[in-house]
Amino acid sequence: MAASSQDWETVVLHKSRPAATARAAVLAGRAGAAIVGSRVMAPKVSGEVSRAGKLDRDELPRMRRLSPGTRRAMVTARESAGLGQSDLNTRAALPLNMVRDIEAGRACPTPDQMTRLSRTLRVSLRYARD
Repeated sequence: MAASSQDWETVVLHKSRPAATARAAVLAGRAGAAIVGSRVMAPKVSGEVSRAGKLDRDELPRMRRLSPGTRRAMVTARESAGLGQSDLNTRAALPLNMVRDIEAGRACPTPDQMTRLSRTLRVSLRYARD
């Protein structure tokens, strides 16, 4: 047998080209088209390029917070009712980590969550005054 002859044809595999190159995506983004991943989506209606700037600290909405006294009152009411954190989360229909974070001061409940906590513990809980 001769080593130079083959019974099959040579097949070369190539990766398919992406729909839009990264450079084309950057240029389209500058022109105002919406970019999802590296694909260029439909262009914006107006020809203006909208740029979202950083908000100044004064423009940011102030988050409500619980005062340390309110958090202590919540813990005291829970303990005097003989409830653990897991009991409170079940009765108030809140996630357990939310109850833990509220009591530790790492999270601030929404008004709806405050109402549920107040009704469950039968105490008046309020946000801190600014």
